[in-house]
Amino acid sequence: MTGQDVQLRLVQALSAGEWVSGASLAEAMGISREAVSKRVRKLAEWNLDVTSQSGRGYRLTPPLELLNPTAIEQGMASVPAKDCQIKVVTSVDSTNRWLSENGAHRTLCLAEHQTAGRGRRGRQWHSPFAQNLYLSLRMDFSRWPDKLPALGLVVAVALCQRLNAQGIPLQLKWPNDLYLGGRKIGGLLIEQRGEMHGAGTLIVGLGLNVAMRDASKIDQQWTSLAREGYDVSRNALAATLAETLLRECEQLSDAHITMRLSQHSDFDLYRGQDIQIIGSDSIVKGQSRGIDEWGRLRLHTAQGERVFSVGDVSLRTHDHAPD
Repeated sequence: MTGQDVQLRLVQALSAGEWVSGASLAEAMGISREAVSKRVRKLAEWNLDVTSQSGRGYRLTPPLELLNPTAIEQGMASVPAKDCQIKVVTSVDSTNRWLSENGAHRTLCLAEHQTAGRGRRGRQWHSPFAQNLYLSLRMDFSRWPDKLPALGLVVAVALCQRLNAQGIPLQLKWPNDLYLGGRKIGGLLIEQRGEMHGAGTLIVGLGLNVAMRDASKIDQQWTSLAREGYDVSRNALAATLAETLLRECEQLSDAHITMRLSQHSDFDLYRGQDIQIIGSDSIVKGQSRGIDEWGRLRLHTAQGERVFSVGDVSLRTHDHAPD
């Protein structure tokens, strides 16, 4: 049994948020009480808060719902179990990278913790243990659709549509950031390998803040479902998200992408607002006019309309600090 396995068993024993004695933890895991104490201290590396008290033992606060691949599989009602391999890992650098090195076609990887979670343009994605959802899907294709660069928008629109139907009013900030209550709650990272119009591999990564309530390391306006008053099961939500990713990738075609792009305005966070596009060497100000048929951002400027491609720029409102 690896040290990480012991850590996970310790978290499982404490996950209910009740007091558990050091003696019972030591007996259950087959280690000494001193080893238990050392392992508890190491849980700080996963941003977990464990209280110890003489005569009572240890307590984890708040309680945690750990990911359960069986529960996730059962929650994916429209996806036959044989059609998707679900892998839950304890701690990994990033689920996208794990899939690129270990996954196969139709493999879904979820992690309790990421040590090097990534967002767009190399940004770090804060990934505390068992508080949010970090998942990636790998799909192999024999041919890419022409509009593949818009996939981030397509998946984001599908996720907004699905969660809005469940009473969670997500919005989309172009090109693939998810917002709730005006603050960022999640994002997508799309990676592809192979030749355009030929065979290749697609990895769709998604991070969504679920139970996180404090994160001093995040340098932008953020929120989570818990902070907005939504009490949801991580496993049930993971099933919903995974099912949505699978459906979108299974139907991937230019016609399907065009259909999804036509729904973008329903969830567009900044449509009609004055914004600025920050590129690598310039800032362009104007009014957002939504997207065109290729998923490019339309910006009405003093010099006329300009369009910006997915991944080339960042979006800011004029009176909003960079995020």
